[in-house]
Amino acid sequence: MRFFFLAAIVLTIVGAVIINNAPWVRLRANRLTYLHPYTLRRWPIPSAAAIERFSTRSSEWAGSTTAFIISLAVVLAWLATGPLFAFSDTWQLVINTITSVATFVMVFLIQRAQNKDSLAMHLKLSELIAAVRGSADRMMVVEELTEAELRQLHAHYLELVQARKTDETTRS
Repeated sequence: MRFFFLAAIVLTIVGAVIINNAPWVRLRANRLTYLHPYTLRRWPIPSAAAIERFSTRSSEWAGSTTAFIISLAVVLAWLATGPLFAFSDTWQLVINTITSVATFVMVFLIQRAQNKDSLAMHLKLSELIAAVRGSADRMMVVEELTEAELRQLHAHYLELVQARKTDETTRS
């Protein structure tokens, strides 16, 4: 029961931050504060930099050997306790809840890490394109194009490849 109460509080805070017009979330001096509705006590909401540091460290740790060994140990401990609880529905619910929560959090951590890596890759490629003389400047911002524009650009480069192939065959 405590888990559901804590989950409700967390969801309330997250929803208030996302919506940002809940009565207990206020922006004061460029910093969000959470005013608990029952105690009327102010709690600072972490800054973007703190959240970024936490998510980066969490992503790095989640991909480590230690995290894999811990998750394997949790599953083995769960399996070992099966006979003690007669493989009951509650026993199964424990692992289902743990894996569901872990999966839910990991989806966002993975997506965040992927977005950061993708942006870094785009920046590196843009720097290389900018350094090459005669390169098309439009290629530096190709990730900003719509899908239709990307398909058109892809077709253009396929035509260039075909033209070069025909030029090479006529030269030889």
